[in-house]
Amino acid sequence: VLARIAACCRDHEIAEFTYQSAEGEVTDRRVEPHQLVSFEQRWYLVAHDLRRRDWRTFRLDRIGQVSVRGDQFRPREIPGGSALELVKAGRRARPRTHDVEVRFECPADQLARHVGGWGEVQPDGPASTWRISVDELDWPVMLIAQVGVRVRVLSPPELADRVRRAGQLMAQVEGPRVW
Repeated sequence: VLARIAACCRDHEIAEFTYQSAEGEVTDRRVEPHQLVSFEQRWYLVAHDLRRRDWRTFRLDRIGQVSVRGDQFRPREIPGGSALELVKAGRRARPRTHDVEVRFECPADQLARHVGGWGEVQPDGPASTWRISVDELDWPVMLIAQVGVRVRVLSPPELADRVRRAGQLMAQVEGPRVW
């Protein structure tokens, strides 16, 4: 799907595909694909939907079989001029499943280097607090492990459980022995 859609963006070819919404509804789409955007560990297509006569963003993992008949289009100007900003605006408008809040025992500038602008970092004395809303908890678990300092998961409780389990599993990892 990624390769086919990328070619459509490059060649200005109309694409047809089925699309499954977050709620599971499947619809047929006919679009002018303009740009692919990688954001929050996912690929998105920014396209002008010909049936809805409006701009849409589509998660690539929800796009079904792509058909291309060779019909070309003249590129339009993306609203606001930025495909990334269009994707970000759509993501901000959608409620997330989990509101994450974690206190790290490190200064805010150190934590900010690890989270790379994702979420909000606030100083909390010698420590710092990170807040972000996410749909899945796997990524916060990986980030917590990467920072490598003591943490206190303030919310949600299921994140604390996952971090504890990950820590227990990591403690059991065997590596090369040094004699």
